[in-house]
Amino acid sequence: IVAAFEVERLGPGHFEHECTSQPNSTGLAGTVDFVGSTSLGLDDLILSADNLPAFTFGLFIQSRDAGQFQLPGGILCVQQPFYRLPVEQAAGNRLTHRLRITSPPTLNQQIFAGSTWHFQAWYRDGLGHGSTLTDGLEVTFNKGPALLETASAALSSAKTAPHSVRTTLWTLVRASAASSEAGRAA
Repeated sequence: IVAAFEVERLGPGHFEHECTSQPNSTGLAGTVDFVGSTSLGLDDLILSADNLPAFTFGLFIQSRDAGQFQLPGGILCVQQPFYRLPVEQAAGNRLTHRLRITSPPTLNQQIFAGSTWHFQAWYRDGLGHGSTLTDGLEVTFNKGPALLETASAALSSAKTAPHSVRTTLWTLVRASAASSEAGRAA
């Protein structure tokens, strides 16, 4: 059950990097990634952009479609229409944004199970044109912890399984989920 739970959380092909970015004033190219999962049910995805100038301001953009359009500050990896998420300040060299899957800023940004979205960070940089873009990230979202809910229902209704067995199984599922998130964040 634990292994199946992990496949449902991220699964093969739920995310991939796309597009490229150019070096910024740090000498490195900004990259976009995430921590958390692609699960709508868990609603715990946090976008992150790394290798940015220290304490810079920036924002994430999201679109349903990928693209490659050359701008003065890099390649725009998303197509119109795209949506700007709130401007935030980087903590050190990392910009983050908690994606609110269950309460998007607009109805056009609603994420459904099986939908694919493209994300990129756009940030201030003193080098060159004043702003730069990271690489792109394609994320396919899944419905979430249905397997976990099924296991919960089965364990709750199993009158023959001792409480200690149910408790041990839940401890393993939670430990596996925490281990997966810790490994993904590293």
